[in-house]
Amino acid sequence: MTNLIVQNINSNFVIDSRLIAEELGILHKNFKELIKTYKADFEEFGQVALETEAGDIRYAETFYYLNENQSYLSLTYSNNTPKVRRAKIHLVKAFDQAKSALKLPENYIQALEFLLVAEKEKAALALVAADAQAKLVHLTPKAEMFDVIADSGKCLKVGEVAKILSISGMGQNNLFNFLKAEGILQQDKIPYQKFVNSGHFTVVEKFNKYNNEVYLVTLVTQKGVCFIKRRLEKAGWVSNKLTA
Repeated sequence: MTNLIVQNINSNFVIDSRLIAEELGILHKNFKELIKTYKADFEEFGQVALETEAGDIRYAETFYYLNENQSYLSLTYSNNTPKVRRAKIHLVKAFDQAKSALKLPENYIQALEFLLVAEKEKAALALVAADAQAKLVHLTPKAEMFDVIADSGKCLKVGEVAKILSISGMGQNNLFNFLKAEGILQQDKIPYQKFVNSGHFTVVEKFNKYNNEVYLVTLVTQKGVCFIKRRLEKAGWVSNKLTA
C-alpha cells in the first residue's frame, strides 16, 4: 500500500516531497537537503521552489512540489535497493492514474488532439529516461555520499569528513592543513566567516570539564562535504571511495 498522491496544480502534475521521503523510508529533512544540494539538476526539468504549509509561518513545515521528471530524478540519487525500486513503481503508477483521471474527450477531433499530445509527451519522456540513465552512472557516487552523510547526521567533524572521502595521504591533519592552505580555515582551525555564511561550515562551543574552559569546534555541513571534495579534486586529490 502506498500513500503517494499526485496533485494537479495549475495544469501540472506534482507530488509532495514529504510523500516521496516517506515512500523511501528516509527523513524528509534529509530529502529536502538532497534537493537543495542538487537543485541545479532538478531545475533542468522545471523550477523548484520551497513551499510552506498554510497557517502560522513560524511553525509551518516546508516542502517541495516535484513534477514527474523531477520525482524520477530524485530516485537516481538513491541506491537501487528493493525499497527504492518499489518506490519507482509506485511513482509511475501514481502519475499514470492521475493522467487517466483527466476528462475524456467529447468528440473525435478532440480525441485526436489528446492522442497527439500524449504521443509528444511519450517521446519527450523517452528522451528524459535515456538522459536519466546516462546520468545514473555519474550520480551513483553522489548517492553513496548522500547516504553516508545522511546516516551520520547533518554536520561532521573534519576528521569524519576525511574518513568518508577516504583519500590516501589525506587524513585529518593533512585535511586541516589543506583547508588552511586554501584559505578556508584560519590557523586556529576555525573557518573564515564567509564560509560559515555560505553554509559550508558551522562552529559550535564545547566545554572541557577537566580545565573548565570553553573551546570552539569546526563542523562541516552536508553542503560543505561536497564543497571540500570539489576543492580537493581541483588540487588533484581524488577520493578513492566517492569518485565523480
